[in-house]
Amino acid sequence: MELSYNTRKFMNYDKAIDFLYSLERFGIQFGLEKITYLLSLLNDPQDTFKSIHIAGTNGKGSTSSFIASVLKESGLKTGLYTSPHLVDFRERIQINGVLIPRKKLTEIVEKLIPLVRKTNNKLGDLTYFEVSTAIAFEYFKEEKVDFACIEVGMGGRLDATNVITPLVSIITSIGFDHTKELGNTLGKIAFEKAGIIKKNVPLVCGVTEKEPLNVIRKICKKKNSKIYLLSKDFVGAGLARLSGRQVPALKKGIRVPISQKFSYKGIYENSTDYDISLLGEYQIQNASMALAVIEILGRDSEIGAITINLNDIRKGLKNAKWPGRFEIVCRAPTIIIDGAHNPPGASVLAKSLRRYFPDKKINFILGILKDKDISGIVKELMPLADKIIVTSPHCDRASSLDEQAKIVRKYHKDVEAVYPIRKAIKRMVGLIRRLQGVVQKNEIICITGSLYTVGEARKALCKN
Repeated sequence: MELSYNTRKFMNYDKAIDFLYSLERFGIQFGLEKITYLLSLLNDPQDTFKSIHIAGTNGKGSTSSFIASVLKESGLKTGLYTSPHLVDFRERIQINGVLIPRKKLTEIVEKLIPLVRKTNNKLGDLTYFEVSTAIAFEYFKEEKVDFACIEVGMGGRLDATNVITPLVSIITSIGFDHTKELGNTLGKIAFEKAGIIKKNVPLVCGVTEKEPLNVIRKICKKKNSKIYLLSKDFVGAGLARLSGRQVPALKKGIRVPISQKFSYKGIYENSTDYDISLLGEYQIQNASMALAVIEILGRDSEIGAITINLNDIRKGLKNAKWPGRFEIVCRAPTIIIDGAHNPPGASVLAKSLRRYFPDKKINFILGILKDKDISGIVKELMPLADKIIVTSPHCDRASSLDEQAKIVRKYHKDVEAVYPIRKAIKRMVGLIRRLQGVVQKNEIICITGSLYTVGEARKALCKN
């Protein structure tokens, strides 16, 4: 449904969402001119709160969530803007862990419609992401947040979020993804992501590869921005030490990890142990980058140091939630959903599966988008695979079942294609039960390949 700009008084939540989704037809358009003009019509809401800006190929959302959770526990009213969402658009825009209310979202969309029309007439059509970013900034302004953690949508230099001047910037990782838009070398991708670095604003960096790190260092030097490097200036030490419990639903039990502990040696602090509920060894790196940011906020007098005590940090890290990333959503059988949608993401997923479930059979349900490196993702996961089902999320970017199955069969002969996702899940559970008689403790189902796939799977599984 395409919404007329002249129906403001008839606006309700469903029409507001329809309006936003109607903007998807304009695709991805890089550049700051339109978003800057639109925000100027709103009196620049992005300048009314302190912010932290997060870019990177993988790990942006988790790192943002860790920081926002710690700031919230410290008594600071904290906004969080991320993308994409899994089930509900409102997941993208939160304050203190609470999604933007439907009524408030509708009111802001209503306010924006004539401003969007004015911008479109002057500069060309605004995109879905640009308008979503404006909604987030206006909401944070109206609610008078103290801080906002702002995740880059894609790249950084020309991303719509790059109109803020943060207290700290973060680049979590550099890997091959969105190569058509960002470039086909790690150096080119790093240049785009490093576009978020602002003059005299410190950067926390999780990049370790030489080529992209050299690019980032040069830009930091040019901008007089101090850089703090993971594994050099701060370290999340050692492998995760898992905390778990016996699951009563399984007769013979399976030890399912429900949190992980790690030691952090910081920029200023000595080694300290922390506990996080997000699983996956890569979350230790993300939590470490969050801790580095918290240290800088607490110690750097140049940016106006804030007081954050150790108990608040511990509580914030432990309470941080980030659905769809190595998330255990079912325990009989054990079903894990993970939004790995590029080869680096698939690689760390495979590493975590090996680490946490070394003696288990891993059964994959894969749903990968057609504009992604399907072969690269599959190549990382197939050495672990027992049974495989390919499926597709309900979106225009989904690849065909035949295309996915053809690629997977290069690495694994036994592949089924099932659509939609809920039927793929039912089929995989049925395969396990038929072959085993009962759900055995050595069977794991992992649903991955896309956040769209994970969102549909999570909705189906949590509903049941």
